[in-house]
Amino acid sequence: MMIAALLILAVVIAVHLVAIYKGKNTLKSGTKSLLIPMMFVAFNSVAANCGIHVENIGLLMAVLIFYTIGDILLEITSDKNFFFAGAVSFVIGHILYALLFALFGIRLEMVIMYIGIWFLGFIFLFRTVMDEKEEETRYYLMYAACVAVMGIAIGGADFKSMVAQITALSGAVSFAFSDSLIILRRRKKDDRQDDMLIMLTYIGANMLLLSSLLLEYAVR
Repeated sequence: MMIAALLILAVVIAVHLVAIYKGKNTLKSGTKSLLIPMMFVAFNSVAANCGIHVENIGLLMAVLIFYTIGDILLEITSDKNFFFAGAVSFVIGHILYALLFALFGIRLEMVIMYIGIWFLGFIFLFRTVMDEKEEETRYYLMYAACVAVMGIAIGGADFKSMVAQITALSGAVSFAFSDSLIILRRRKKDDRQDDMLIMLTYIGANMLLLSSLLLEYAVR
């Protein structure tokens, strides 16, 4: 079951990336809606095969449901309302992920340190793509703050596995980078073909975050 789930996930990812490369928008949209659900199936299969008991699985499911809804809404590009609805769905997912990691326990000194780290990260990843004169900038700022909340929660969480924490932090940074590319493309309203990089970092972010949970619960 585990091998089959991982193979199907690999095929979905490969088809999605090929669809981006070939400009097959219908196929790209269809496979995008399958990415997160198939990651969850693969995640559960690996956990079951390795005898890993994952706590708060309902909360994780809620995170991934909101991410999937966001993926679907962001594919509807004809109306900016769908874009913002998709962004809200991702915001909810980020906040729920922050809660999930916070349930490991919180180390206050690490939270304070990562507030500073994510502030610097904001300057490098988000600040350069924002324009105070644009009406949408305040929404981008709020979104960036929610990504930072997830990163701070991960940095301040009481992980038992250092490898798991580093993996989770890498996922949060990858999410921030992917989102900054989306904001840059939307703000400049250009036609640059950066979907491949956006999706590679987005897929990587989700796989890193899920992998971190497997690594952490394996030692708990």
